[in-house]
Amino acid sequence: MTQPSLDEAVREHYRTASLDPDALRSLREAVLDAAPEASAPVPPEASRLASRRAGGRALASGAARLWRPIVAGALVVALAAALLLAWPAGGVSAEAVAQEIALNHVRALDPDVRAPSFADLAGDLEGLDFAVVRPASMEMGELVGARYCSLGGEMAAQIRFRDANARICTLYQAKDSDTFRDVQEGTYERGGVRVRVWRESGLVMGLAEPIAGA
Repeated sequence: MTQPSLDEAVREHYRTASLDPDALRSLREAVLDAAPEASAPVPPEASRLASRRAGGRALASGAARLWRPIVAGALVVALAAALLLAWPAGGVSAEAVAQEIALNHVRALDPDVRAPSFADLAGDLEGLDFAVVRPASMEMGELVGARYCSLGGEMAAQIRFRDANARICTLYQAKDSDTFRDVQEGTYERGGVRVRVWRESGLVMGLAEPIAGA
């Protein structure tokens, strides 16, 4: 009888060899344990939930991209409106200036500074963008003091003094600007107060004095 060759014997061994069932089961379990978790089947509920979350994030991202230019446009409009409101539509009238002067005179607020001369007042009222001056067109008595105030929305000075009859009068000075372009010189009476408005030394001036018997 002819003996099989070595190669034939090896092939015959692997054709007839069978793996033990227990060993095969252990090998299958080891392969499953070593497999990555991503390869495990995903339950349908989890898949649908993930899809909804992804869709929600995409929707939110799209909405944010949609609203971003709208919000930016609204901010630009609001800023423009604020600037338009803050920008003066026109100058104040002489009547409005006279009314404001009369009201400030009647309020009779205490001076911020007290000084015996205009030179001293000019040094004390450092917050003004102009220097107060003694008017050349009027007689003034004893200075009482001065305080900051506004005139037509502009920074101004209110100077209190006593006239020759010892009456308390108030003089107002503000830097002449486009705000006062419509203000004409004149004399007005408001609530028992006589107000004279004029220009001098680059300033708008107003004198408030009580009306006798008013």
